[in-house]
Amino acid sequence: MWLRLRAEEHQRNQKNLTWSDTESKPLEQQLGAMFDRLELMIKAAVERREDEARQVAERRRRWEAAMSKAQAHFVEQHRKDALRERVEEAAAAEDIRAYAAALRSSAETVDPSRRDDVIAWATWAQTYADEIDPVRNQAGMPATPEPGREDLAPYLHGWSPWSPS
Repeated sequence: MWLRLRAEEHQRNQKNLTWSDTESKPLEQQLGAMFDRLELMIKAAVERREDEARQVAERRRRWEAAMSKAQAHFVEQHRKDALRERVEEAAAAEDIRAYAAALRSSAETVDPSRRDDVIAWATWAQTYADEIDPVRNQAGMPATPEPGREDLAPYLHGWSPWSPS
């Protein structure tokens, strides 16, 4: 009769995993050593699983921190983009107002049959400039869209936007 404990891959090279019934040492006399060995194997397996769980938890914590940081970077980039856009809109509004003022001035010298058309165009341009001008409209902090996971990918520096694995 013999007894073999089946070990996990990383334990296969360890000794004392097989015990045989011999005339000089019957199997029942080896039970203490077998149970001691089994207890060590169980303890090692539990420690390994706990270590793996700690590693998984740590990886998740680092991923969540990376996701949080990515969201902050996304918000910051959105605000920078909105600011540039509003500065461009404000400049465009000023340019349009200058153009409309120049049109009004030139309306004095234009053919009288076209004067009303030129003034109407200048008036429309002035109204449009007022509509797009973020300064005149007192545009405040832009609303930040909820980022999708793919929106965060550029800020994750190698982490997956979907999971920590």
